[in-house]
Amino acid sequence: MTGTAPPVVPLSAPPRDVALTAGVSTLAMAVAGGFAAVSVTNLAGDGAAGTVDRITGAGPLLGLAITAFLVVAVLDVVLAWALWRWFGSSRGELAALAGWLRVTYTATLVAAVGHLVTALAVARDGGTDDAAQAALGQFTSTWQLGLVVFAAHLVVLGTLVVRDAGTPAWLGAIILVAGFAYAADGVARLFVADGAALLTVLTGLVSVTSVVGEVGLGVWFLIRGGKNR
Repeated sequence: MTGTAPPVVPLSAPPRDVALTAGVSTLAMAVAGGFAAVSVTNLAGDGAAGTVDRITGAGPLLGLAITAFLVVAVLDVVLAWALWRWFGSSRGELAALAGWLRVTYTATLVAAVGHLVTALAVARDGGTDDAAQAALGQFTSTWQLGLVVFAAHLVVLGTLVVRDAGTPAWLGAIILVAGFAYAADGVARLFVADGAALLTVLTGLVSVTSVVGEVGLGVWFLIRGGKNR
């Protein structure tokens, strides 16, 4: 005799509370993630020479950036739960997939941040420019790998938003575009030289669609989410 496993039911929580959790997490991540990304942008430079000096000079700022990345990682897990709770009652499997993809991306982000910690330790311990540059390169490569997973998450999330009667479909469409833009940008960086026009266009598309789609959804959760659900 065989049977089927009982369906997974999202944890019970008031919809408005879930929406507020999702909204606050999204907006806090946008601030922390933006600060962290900008803080590490110029550390690599044009080559290995001077990498240790750049890292040493940015020591306190890099420490804050590492902390900000870890805050983002925690908020990512919180948001993954909130999104699963929000969409899980009607689209459980797809909502669970979106959540697990986000958690997987978060694990990759934490691994990438570990390379930033290594780069900082190399600089503080009098290591070589080559060793510090290698650690920064590993951070970038690992983060780029994670963004491919994040792109898949956005595609699933966008699909959820489009199909959900209680959330704005146009935001879901923008999030879908953001997901495909992230994926295209990640693939292009494997074959296109830095500074190429294509990468500039894709980076701009990623930035615009991410802000409008993800941040827009966060704002919607804060203002409207759960009030009529």
